[in-house]
Amino acid sequence: MSERRYALLIGNQTYPAPSDFTPLNCPHADVDAMLDVLRDPERGAFHEVEVLKDAGRAETVKAITTALGRKDRDDLLLIYFSGHGLTDDHGDLYLAANDSEKQQPQATAIDARQLSIMMGRADAGKTVLILDCCHAGAFPTGFKSSDGLQATADSYARGGGCYVLMACDEFELARDGDEGELSLLTRHLVEGLRGAADINTDGRITVNELSDYLDRTLAAGDLQTFKQGGRNQQGEVLLSSSGLDAFADMLEKAEEQVIEWSKKGSVSRSVRAEVLTFISDGPNPNDSERAGLLGALKGVADGRLRPGDFTELWLRANTGVSTIAEAPVDSQPPSAEPSPPPGLTDPSPSPGLAEPAATWHDTPPPAAPEDPQTEYFYHESYDDSLLSPPFIATAATMLGLTLLLWLVAPWIFWGLGWPDRHPPADAGGMFMGLVFVMALVLSICWVLMFENQRSNGVQVLKLCLRTIGLWMFVSLSYEVFDPTGMLPYLDAWLDAP
Repeated sequence: MSERRYALLIGNQTYPAPSDFTPLNCPHADVDAMLDVLRDPERGAFHEVEVLKDAGRAETVKAITTALGRKDRDDLLLIYFSGHGLTDDHGDLYLAANDSEKQQPQATAIDARQLSIMMGRADAGKTVLILDCCHAGAFPTGFKSSDGLQATADSYARGGGCYVLMACDEFELARDGDEGELSLLTRHLVEGLRGAADINTDGRITVNELSDYLDRTLAAGDLQTFKQGGRNQQGEVLLSSSGLDAFADMLEKAEEQVIEWSKKGSVSRSVRAEVLTFISDGPNPNDSERAGLLGALKGVADGRLRPGDFTELWLRANTGVSTIAEAPVDSQPPSAEPSPPPGLTDPSPSPGLAEPAATWHDTPPPAAPEDPQTEYFYHESYDDSLLSPPFIATAATMLGLTLLLWLVAPWIFWGLGWPDRHPPADAGGMFMGLVFVMALVLSICWVLMFENQRSNGVQVLKLCLRTIGLWMFVSLSYEVFDPTGMLPYLDAWLDAP
């Protein structure tokens, strides 16, 4: 039987009288942020996610019991709690519900030991319990106390394959945020599930990887000591996908295409060097500052960008100009948001979770040149300098054809066809007209073979300038060498017996 993934998200933020609990700022935003990442088909991909906000004790216990009862041996259940935690005189931990009373935790709050018993009696499977809880009181603004969180969570994970992630150590302070923001643990938790915790870059985020990431990031700020516990843990438990496998494939395809374009002269060697250096440095797929560069590479990998389009976007992004807003948007309408699966509570967008920064996956590649609303401009990055391979090839071809004309034109014009084998008065003009036509044809071939761009006003102007330049080169050559001076030698050769 294939694995089913369920989640129960509990966030208690307000506590009406007579609870005596100080309202918190983050639980609702925490739950919404967790909901977004868990139901994301490219991240958590959970089949069902149930959300409880400011629920009473009876409703919360019923939801937990139902979630544990429906879990099969192959399923994964994640229970997340954000709210107040409190302890009794014996140091036992309780989770505060909306109707819990601070002075009577045994009768009105959720006993963590009872929760561990419920988890132990459930069918064997994979259960992950995340506790971002503590209780406020006499602590300074911006902090919430957590003396109910024990140094280890082993005593709260009786069942097989149970994992417990806890916000902080005993007697530590777990930081609460401003209203609408995320708590310290949940902020890093969401970042980790979205890809930051993929330590081995295999595209998967397991419980152990997430725990290592949280331990490292929280310890770096010296604010909380993250704790993990559990019992009968076997193997790895997959929590989320980071997208790095698809990211690596995208970079590989883009690199191969840019190298191929460079060999054909469609992309300059300088741009190729920048691309190869950028990829070899191991870019972060979640780096919003480089989203423009990653979006350009994604367009190449998807086959939606031609060499000139890619070069322009790459240079614009590399010079600090945002290409996310300026790049033409894909002509196809964005896919509809997947409908929530049955049992999913779909709250309004979280005010505490800011819009995620644009990443390589979110940056739309520019539309194909056939889009009539898209404007393309000739860019200096196409490297049409005198030292570029396309220009050298064209100039060499033009010079060779000019030399050929010097040898063949007298024969064609006057050696075989003209009366008395003497050139007409406008022979020079005819010669130069033929050269001009050849220069124009070569310039058109230049555009079709090397620039791979749709013609516009700027490009036509450069085409004309290039044609005139080649024509002037041949004109000067004509004046210097004077092909008609070869006629006496040609006449002598034709009259020879």
